[in-house]
Amino acid sequence: MEPANQTSNSSISLAEKVDILKSVSIFFDTPPDTLAEVAELLEEVNVPAGFTIFEQGDMGASMYIVVEGSVWIHDGEMTLNYLSAREVFGEMAALDPEPRSASATTVEDTLLFRLEEQSLHALISRSPDVGAAGKEAVGLPTSWRVAGSKKRSGSRKCPRGGGHLAS
Repeated sequence: MEPANQTSNSSISLAEKVDILKSVSIFFDTPPDTLAEVAELLEEVNVPAGFTIFEQGDMGASMYIVVEGSVWIHDGEMTLNYLSAREVFGEMAALDPEPRSASATTVEDTLLFRLEEQSLHALISRSPDVGAAGKEAVGLPTSWRVAGSKKRSGSRKCPRGGGHLAS
């Protein structure tokens, strides 16, 4: 279960969320009214340093945007990438749910926006430009059909010095 103190109560205004989204690659060409819809769906998640957001092989059901802080993307101990503010990860699983191809762990205290698969699919059905832009940004053809949403459960433990969200 995700610790309650990690999800914050909307401390960032809707206008600020829209400004942040404008600077995120998969939303560059998204119309402002659609960005406002996306912003309303975002969940703010405060994650402490050393926290495992998800592990390689977990079923993915959300994508994340780094607002503040940094995230280590890795395969075991092998570094694949370091992400910082305005970078996105987990978008493939949100568009087409599949096992995570890498693990994601915070390097420092980090504020993330989380967009759940179900919310993203509902938005895509109303605003196809979001789906096309997202698929193009992650290298899928825009004709690729986004998989239907299914509720997934996963490990959400938080032991001392780290934790696990798995969504």
